[in-house]
Amino acid sequence: LGKRKLLFEKRRQVSDYALIFAMSGVLLMIIETEFSMSKLYLKSSIPSYLIKSFITLTSLILVTLILFYYALEVQVSWKIEIN
Repeated sequence: LGKRKLLFEKRRQVSDYALIFAMSGVLLMIIETEFSMSKLYLKSSIPSYLIKSFITLTSLILVTLILFYYALEVQVSWKIEIN
């Protein structure tokens, strides 16, 4: 029971981090789109590439967190099956 509770807590933390990275990626996409549409800078400028790089980074972290979440889900299901 203690191990399963620990896995639930870890899964909750991973879920929270995934939400943070998903929201930050969406926010960065909105910012980049608004800046380029208002002609604040060109899409081929360094600030645009920098924001797009951060969007890519948050997406990669998000995919990693999702895979980790499902790995924890399998462990929780396996612990429930055994008990």
